Amino acid sequence: MINGPPDTPSAEDTTSPLLSPDVRGMTVEDAQQLLQSQGLQTGTTEHVSDAATPGTVIDQIPPPGEPAAPGSTVTLVVASATDPSTEPTLPPEPTETPLITGPPDESTATPGAAASNFFDGTTSD
Repeated sequence: MINGPPDTPSAEDTTSPLLSPDVRGMTVEDAQQLLQSQGLQTGTTEHVSDAATPGTVIDQIPPPGEPAAPGSTVTLVVASATDPSTEPTLPPEPTETPLITGPPDESTATPGAAASNFFDGTTSD
């Protein structure tokens, strides 16, 4: 004897949407585990945030409480540390330039340059 029509789906066969659970504030690993245990797929995207701990879910798509079909993807927006490529860079430290005294090297002197115009570091009074 059959308890019902043979084409009646069981509870496991239904494809009715479930509600997207709220995973905000969870670590990405915990959120993925919860969503996958409910038959949902997960995707991630990162968002730079100074207010949240890196690796924490700060938003999700679809939002909590919205219908999500079994097997559909919930995208997790995960906090990341400040993007190093946007950090201001400091100019390089100045290098010390040695003080050169004495007459110029004749092999590199500009033709016609007078050696008498070269300051040798001494003063004459």
